[in-house]
Amino acid sequence: MKNEWLPENFPRFDLCFLNEKFILINIPKNASTSIRNTLSLHRREPFSNYTKNSEYKKIVVIRDPMRRVISSYMELIKLRKDGPYLETSGSEWFKLHQKDSEKSFKLFIDYIENRLYDAHVHTQYDYINKKGLDLEDIDYVLSFEYLKRDFNNMCDDLGINKELQWTNMSKSNVIKNKIKKLVEEDEVLQNKIKKIYYNDFLLYKKVK
Repeated sequence: MKNEWLPENFPRFDLCFLNEKFILINIPKNASTSIRNTLSLHRREPFSNYTKNSEYKKIVVIRDPMRRVISSYMELIKLRKDGPYLETSGSEWFKLHQKDSEKSFKLFIDYIENRLYDAHVHTQYDYINKKGLDLEDIDYVLSFEYLKRDFNNMCDDLGINKELQWTNMSKSNVIKNKIKKLVEEDEVLQNKIKKIYYNDFLLYKKVK
């Protein structure tokens, strides 16, 4: 089992997307692709190259951790090849996802409790903190749940005319709906998620 994707070894925490005006603190499953497309943030470079440059407007999107971990699970069962897919495909939770999605999700949460092994399950906090940032250092902190509103407010503040190209909006399906209901009704499961993403819930509380 390889460990290069674990948070303590993950080199991509220092990366960001940018153009000549904006820096996006990219967090997977937080509408990053939509922000990048709308603002034409096509360069991906180390954030550490720009930490002392105050001319850039820094942006981040923060999402409800309870919803994000469901979205992360849905992403991982696609078995994407740009991550540790062999570990995913060999795990008991993945092998079970088509037969019993609820049990699969519970096993998934147990699995990541002490092993955040994929970029999609890393904490939002790490994507910010490992760049040496706090929320207060970021010019525009947008809420995923109110993304269009917050994006429009940002554009109004900056005097730019952009319409958010939200092409990655969450789509409802049977598996996701089952898991949402499971999480809503299972207090033990909720508490496990709150423990894993403790710092993310603190972040989310600041932007709700």
